[in-house]
Formats: sequence, C-alpha cells, structure tokens
Amino acid sequence: MSLILSCVVDRAPKFLTQAETLLTSLRAAGFVADAENRILVHVVDQPADDPRFDPLRRLGAEIRPVAAFGEGPAAWSNKLRQLETPEIRAARRVILCDADLLVLADPRGFFDEAPVRAKIVDRANPPAPLLAQLWAAAGRALPPLVAPAFNDDERTHPLNCNGGLYLLQHGAADALAEAWPRWTRWCLAQAGLLGRFTLHADQLGFVLAMEELGLGFSPLGIAHNLTTNLPVEAYAGRAPVAPQIIHYHDRVAEDGLPRAIGVDWIDAPLTAATARLRAAGGGTANPHDIGPGALAWGLAATPTPELLTALVALSRDRLGFFPATVIRTLEYPWVAARLRH
Repeated sequence: MSLILSCVVDRAPKFLTQAETLLTSLRAAGFVADAENRILVHVVDQPADDPRFDPLRRLGAEIRPVAAFGEGPAAWSNKLRQLETPEIRAARRVILCDADLLVLADPRGFFDEAPVRAKIVDRANPPAPLLAQLWAAAGRALPPLVAPAFNDDERTHPLNCNGGLYLLQHGAADALAEAWPRWTRWCLAQAGLLGRFTLHADQLGFVLAMEELGLGFSPLGIAHNLTTNLPVEAYAGRAPVAPQIIHYHDRVAEDGLPRAIGVDWIDAPLTAATARLRAAGGGTANPHDIGPGALAWGLAATPTPELLTALVALSRDRLGFFPATVIRTLEYPWVAARLRH
C-alpha cells in the first residue's frame, strides 16, 4: 500500500463542509484517489452509510466510523482515532490532516527522507514556563527551545507542531499509534496544571511520544500549513511565501469556503482557489445556490437527509441551483415525503 491521506469529520455540520472543501481542493491540486493513493475520512460517532457523506464518496473518500477520543477537551484529540485504522498503520506513507485545509499544491510532494514532518506551532502554546512545568511532571528535561512560526519573541519545544498536517513514513504511523494517544491522555490528566492549554493535549502528546520513540523529524515550512486565524499584524513581520496549503480554521465566507483575511500575499492565491472551487463544484457558482455551508446544516437538521440530497441534485440539474434559503432544506423534503406517500 503506497499512501493514505486521512482526516476526521466530527459531528457538527461545519466539519462536513470543511471535508468537502478539502477533498475538492485536493483533486484540483492533482491528488486523485486510486488504489495507490487512498483517502480515508473518519467520521466521529456517525454511521458510515449516512447519505450526508455521499459527496465525499464521490470525491474518492472511503468513510470509516470511529468513536470520540473523549468528551470536553479530549474531543480535540479525536484525530488520534485514525491511528487505530490498520491500513494507516501499514501504509508506506501517511498524511494526517485537519479537514479545514484549502489545498493549493499536492501534499505528496512535501515528503523528504525524515520519518515525520510537521510545521512548528504558530504561537507558544503553552508558554515556555508552563511547558517546563509539564516536562518536569513527566520526568523530562526540555531541549533548547526555538521560536514558533509567527512570534520571534516566544519560545517552544522544537517538536511542538501545529496539528493540521502530519506527514508520516518509514513505519512512523505504526510506531506512534500507541505512544501518541498514551501521552495525550497523560496530558489531559494534567488539566489542573495546563488549564486552558489542555485543548492542546494532542500536540503535547505528540511531542512526548516523539521524544520517547526518537523518531527522525524534519520541519515543514510556513507555506506548507499556512494558518489564517492570526491577527493581521502577525503576518506583517514575515516575508511573503507562496502558500501550498491554507489552514483557515473559522475564517470562512457565508457559503463555508475560506475567506480573505486582509493580507495580499495570502488573499490573492486564496481568492483564486476559492473562485475555481465555486465554479467547479456543487452548483455553488450560481449566486442563488444554497452552497455547502448552509446545505451541511440542512443535511444535519432534516430527518430525511437522503431525500434532501436527491432534491438538491434534481434542482441543480434542472434549474442550476437549489434555493439559498436554509428553511427550504427542511420544507422541501417534508413536502416531498408527503407527496411520495
């Protein structure tokens, strides 16, 4: 088995919209699923045959149901459930990514010889003094600290990485499958020390697991996982780069696609990419169409998502759009179900 790209879709409708954007932009960048390059979408506490996932299947994804990693702060570590999938542990190369990515370049080209690649965090989360306390509690000594990606005045562990994109090869996924969740649960148990930074338990667990295993590491650059949820002034001190992947978090337009943030060297390629997606996918080129964001809400809210999916496809085929009014996602299936009976 050559390569697997995998992400997790949680229960909120926005994650479904994010996954469709991820897969559509992957295809536009040249990554098309086949026997040697598979796409797995792990859905948390949801059945694999849910018709809401049909658009992802049409984009080449295989749907795999998983249980949540936990509740509260532990839910932020749901991505670790991917490591329980046998195909991922056996794959020669693995790309683990968040769903909220806009892909501008094929990530298969991001590998080098290192077993593990990821981008260092944008900010020091947690701050260095708290990180030192956590390492002391783990019986570890911190290595020399480095500046995070977007703040030269802060310091963090050189393996403290943004969780949006991990590249694993040479058996790294199999090696991390036990140690990473174990250390993440240990970090979650340090909530009294970490406070609000407990949400970063999976990233801290990754660092501790990497130290334990001694896996080789090569950092990705800012362009490979460019976050857009920072204050605009944070980008002023950075030399412009050509974004390869944009990690947009909650910076989205009304239709759920990533929006401009007011930084020219980010906005230009972002806007061009989203324009291509709107023109190519799901009828969203029509200004009257509902778009993926509101549609994802409707699919989650209606008791008959398979009927809504069929109605949307029919409306787009015959009219070129499905009405951009959320209430129609509830009304039309309700009426159609009664006419059918």
